[in-house]
Amino acid sequence: PAVQAAVNKAEQPIEKCARQQPPGAVARTLTGRAAAWGRDALDDSDAGRRLPLALLGILAVLATAGIAMRAAGGRAGLLTALVMLSMPLLVLQSRQLTSEIGTAAGAALILFGLTSLRMPRTLLGIIELAVGGVALAVGLAIAFVGGGALLGLAVPLLAFAAAGSFGVTA
Repeated sequence: PAVQAAVNKAEQPIEKCARQQPPGAVARTLTGRAAAWGRDALDDSDAGRRLPLALLGILAVLATAGIAMRAAGGRAGLLTALVMLSMPLLVLQSRQLTSEIGTAAGAALILFGLTSLRMPRTLLGIIELAVGGVALAVGLAIAFVGGGALLGLAVPLLAFAAAGSFGVTA
């Protein structure tokens, strides 16, 4: 009887954990989606799965350098890019398959886009505004899919609002 009870219990379907994501969830799914896209589109290997995340790391570095260029000039942007590339956490997050690099890349793109929102006065200013608008839209999408509404969207938007209320302008 004890063996039969164990067999009957093993045959019952396992209930889903209440903390799992719902089947149609979009938020916080970027890492798995990026790895699956790399596997399907690039190569069914470790490198193919990690390449999209490495590209997100490079995107985070470029967006952060762009913020520094807007705030303090080209030299500051270059130094910022070098400092970002020397950070072990960024390099490791860009290489792992359990990464949160999408949240960081999305936040950097959001801040890059928000720093460009000012009235253009020249043709270069109009181009800068267009690039910033695209970066803002892409950053909002990446940040939501990577980190959800709270970590992905609220943190960079509130940080920009707080910096603006303290008189910090780019």
